[in-house]
Amino acid sequence: MSQGVSDLVSSGSLPLETPLVLLAGGVLDHQDFITRILGVLTILLGLPFLIAALGFRRALRAFGFARRNARTVMRFGGPLLVIVGILQVSGAWAYLTGLLRRVAGYQPAL
Repeated sequence: MSQGVSDLVSSGSLPLETPLVLLAGGVLDHQDFITRILGVLTILLGLPFLIAALGFRRALRAFGFARRNARTVMRFGGPLLVIVGILQVSGAWAYLTGLLRRVAGYQPAL
């Protein structure tokens, strides 16, 4: 491999650029193989975006539920926030979370 091509390939360029650079530089002569690699890489790079799009639709449905039931959410959430605030100020919240940690067998990392 020539010095210029190896520098470009090892410089951390995008995964799709490396086979193209090697093909254009005449280092690789197997066009079918490179085409398959590029196809697989393209599909693999697109999968996270497809998964995110599906998750986005689910999130929109969940927010739609909250929007339709906003009054119920506020009636339930407001008093719950007040209760949690009182528990935190009184110190009972720390006791309850400690109790849950012991029951669940939680072991902190540090």
